[in-house]
Amino acid sequence: MMTRIRQKNLLLAFTIAFGLMFSTCKKESDPIAPLDSRPVLNPADFANVVLTLSSYDTVRVTHQSGMDLRSPNVIRIGLGTKDSTAYSQSHFYTTTYDPGAQAFIIHFDFALRLDSSKAFVPLTIRYYFADSTFADVDTTVLAYKYPYPSTEIIVRFSSLPSTLSTAHPQDVDRIGSFIFFHPTGPLGLYKYDLTTGLVNELLGYSAGDFIAADSIFVFCDVNHNQVRRYNLISNQVDVIFPGIFENIRGMDVYNGFLYVANNSTVVRRYTFDGVLLDSTSYSCYCFTIRDSIVYTPQWISMKRFDLRTRQYLQNVLFPLQYAWGIKEYQGKMYYCDYEKRIICAIPISDLRVVP
Repeated sequence: MMTRIRQKNLLLAFTIAFGLMFSTCKKESDPIAPLDSRPVLNPADFANVVLTLSSYDTVRVTHQSGMDLRSPNVIRIGLGTKDSTAYSQSHFYTTTYDPGAQAFIIHFDFALRLDSSKAFVPLTIRYYFADSTFADVDTTVLAYKYPYPSTEIIVRFSSLPSTLSTAHPQDVDRIGSFIFFHPTGPLGLYKYDLTTGLVNELLGYSAGDFIAADSIFVFCDVNHNQVRRYNLISNQVDVIFPGIFENIRGMDVYNGFLYVANNSTVVRRYTFDGVLLDSTSYSCYCFTIRDSIVYTPQWISMKRFDLRTRQYLQNVLFPLQYAWGIKEYQGKMYYCDYEKRIICAIPISDLRVVP
């Protein structure tokens, strides 16, 4: 009897030991699911988008967490704008479900064309969930900062009095705390006080494109064929340059002289009293001079010409697609953005050579 009991106990012990060994071996042989390296997009991360201007009218939308993200429930992403009444979607991107990751995969890299007339472009990023709900992130694209993030707005025409709020700037200059500008069309010369924000009309004239300011004078292109000197002390025109210009294409003051581009082929140098001194063969439409280098905007770039060596330098990127008035003042370049109706400035040291 004892022998049978011992045999049963040994058989039970063997069975238990075999079962434990089998269980342990089974666990060790199961493959471990590899960790997915793609970050998880949580609701707390929805707003962590990166807006990068890739051209004058295109923004690239990416995410701080990476290009490819996982989400348990985001099935689609929309890009659009909002107004006081509704959301208007311009683009949408679907996600892809990955059974292995048990998540929706988002390739977070979107491109969006911008309204070139707006300096500040509102953007709404809408996350659509599998349960038919959604979450919005509202942000703003600073569209005026391409290709130079250091760009600052000096004057916004939309903030000016009603007579100018719909106008477009054409040329600009600065003396101290005053910005002088000429809008397009039959609007004349204006002065903007950077301290008070007040704007005043100084001189009315029905046609002309360019201005240049220095000391107590502002020089105006009137009717495209005449230069008038406006005196800021006497508040009147005190000199009209002699002769008729063929077609004024730009002007600037440099080292106490007025330079006037005539008929886009010659730049003439005058005293402030209107005495012609000399001329240089140079083709341009609007320009400014700094350290004897003439900067002339073209399409997306500025050509540079050294007045001392009569040599052309490498072109630099222009902040605009098209040529409008520019002036240098104390190391910054002021320029007119016609489409966005703003006057901006950037450090000249930030200008980059065209690749």
